[in-house]
Amino acid sequence: FGFSLGFEGFITRKLGNLIEGDKIYKFVSYNVPSMSAVGDPVWHLVHEFEQEDALISINQIGGRAIRIYTFSIRRSIDPPDMKKHVYGPRKYDEDLFVCFDKLLQLCNKHGVRVIIPFIDRWHWRGGIDDFAAFRNSTDFYTNPRVVEDFKDMITDILTRKNTFTGVQYRDDKAILA
Repeated sequence: FGFSLGFEGFITRKLGNLIEGDKIYKFVSYNVPSMSAVGDPVWHLVHEFEQEDALISINQIGGRAIRIYTFSIRRSIDPPDMKKHVYGPRKYDEDLFVCFDKLLQLCNKHGVRVIIPFIDRWHWRGGIDDFAAFRNSTDFYTNPRVVEDFKDMITDILTRKNTFTGVQYRDDKAILA
């Protein structure tokens, strides 16, 4: 691909501190929930210009990390053509994940790490209750099939190969957490 990652190593933890290389890693930055999908007025992809413009701005003010919003989960009340990251167990929207691939590529390019929550407790973007409903359950935490589905989702996302960099998410140093 000819793409060079922008970070030398992962952030690690030592004695209650985050560590980058041999120094304590500290950051103050922004919550940028709409970096991988925008829900206003309807769910749609984020243009790469918007992603890059935000990351350049964050980098210019000294921001070292961002927190995005969770991956969106299909809800039973969603229109059939509404884009969501997750449509069901092991069913994902490739367009939204390619958009996320671009975000990771740009995070590496501009030296901004990203915190990625996997799922929401609340419903507005699809949450744990909507995920459990894929198995006709209301129990996200103890239904064995739902727990297994969630583990599968995490594995599928961590082992996804970025379409722009060729790097699996689990090996992408731009991912802080």
